[in-house]
This record gives sequence, structure tokens and C-alpha cells, in this order.
Amino acid sequence: MKQQKGLSSVFIPRGTLNPDLAQQRLQCRTSVTRYALPFTVLVDKREKKPWSFPAKTKRVHMETGDYAIERLPSFCVERKSAVDLAATTDTVRSRARFGRELERMAAMQEAGGYACIIVESGRGEMLRHPPAKPAKKVRPYDPEAAWKRLLDLSMKWNIPVWSMESRAEAEAWAEVVMRCAYSRLWRLMRK
Repeated sequence: MKQQKGLSSVFIPRGTLNPDLAQQRLQCRTSVTRYALPFTVLVDKREKKPWSFPAKTKRVHMETGDYAIERLPSFCVERKSAVDLAATTDTVRSRARFGRELERMAAMQEAGGYACIIVESGRGEMLRHPPAKPAKKVRPYDPEAAWKRLLDLSMKWNIPVWSMESRAEAEAWAEVVMRCAYSRLWRLMRK
């Protein structure tokens, strides 16, 4: 398989059994036309590497989630990178803080909205290539335990978790989720 110049290897998952399938996925993702979103995407100010969208974006302080749609108060997306997932689920204190955020997300859903978590790394990828542990960490990081804790928290608060194979896939999926939420929630709000 010959990789095209200028395209990052992040699009082709490591350890892919069928390289031709990976190349087909790459071509499919890079050939999709991205139409401008009909709304403004709110991005949390604390996001260090925010996703990009074909839309106007506004950096704001968000109490819940990392991404939202302006004028849709009952919608948010929480982004988790592999390292972020490790840090969020590692200690009792961080799980408690994340649990409070999931509680707010669950309240959004109870109010008729939608909230979800999108993880930028697949479970299998994290097990094969665990993220580097933070410098202040004293015990070894267990990616399987991190996924089990995330599953436990998402089941407790009934918040869906979408696991994507790469950052690019997660970004594209967030755009799909936002489009669907906008069309569904905007119609409900206008009634």
C-alpha cells in the first residue's frame, strides 16, 4: 500500500489487518465535502487543541462539555483524548469531578436535549499503545481499567460514549452529532 504524500498516518489505524481497507477509509474521509454548518459552535476556552468545524466558532467558558451549539442550551459534546481519558478516570478525585459533569449532562438529556462523550482513540488502540503517563503519576497506567471506569460512569448517568479510531474521525463524528442534534432540537424548540 502506497501512502499519499501530505496525508498524516493518523488516518490509518496502526495494526490494521487489511491495509487496502484502511486506504479506502482514508480516501472516503478525505473526499467528503464538508458543508458549512448553519449554526455557531461554542468551544470551551480550556480546550488546548480544539476541533475545527466548517462553521463560525466562539470561544466561551463552558461549565459542561467542550462543544455546544449557540442557542441550544440542552446540548453538549465532551471530547476526550487518550491522555485526557487516563487523567479523568485515574483517581477518585478526578472521577468525582467528571461524575459531577456527567450529572449535568444527564440533566440536559432529561430536559429533552442531548449530551455525549467522544473519545479520540479506540479502546483496542489504547490497549496496544497506552498513552504516556503524566510526569507526576506514581503508579502504572492501566488503559483497560480506564475504559471500565468510563463505562461505569456513562452507564450510571446514561450518557453515550462514542469511541473513534483517531482524532480526525472523532472530529468528523462530532460534526455529524451536531448536525443531527441541531435539526432535531431546533425543530422541538420552535414548536
